[in-house]
Amino acid sequence: MGAESEAGLKQQLVDCIRMLEQSGIIDYLEENAYRQYMALHMGKPYAFTEQEVALCREKLWTASLFKRTWDHFRAKLG
Repeated sequence: MGAESEAGLKQQLVDCIRMLEQSGIIDYLEENAYRQYMALHMGKPYAFTEQEVALCREKLWTASLFKRTWDHFRAKLG
C-alpha cells in the first residue's frame, strides 16, 4: 500500500470516529463492550438465536435510544 493510500485510510478512520463520537453511538458501543467484558466473568456466554437477534435489533437500534444515551453522557460532562 502506498503512503498516500495509507494516509487516506487513516483520515477516513479519523473522520469515522469523529462522526460516531458526535452521534453518541460510540458511547453506547463502549458501554455495551464493557458490559460484555464484565459478563464474561459470569461463565459461558449465551448465543442468541437469529430470532432473538432480530428482536433485540428491532427494539434497541432506535434513534430515541441513541438520543437518551447521548443525553446521559452529555450530562455527565457537566
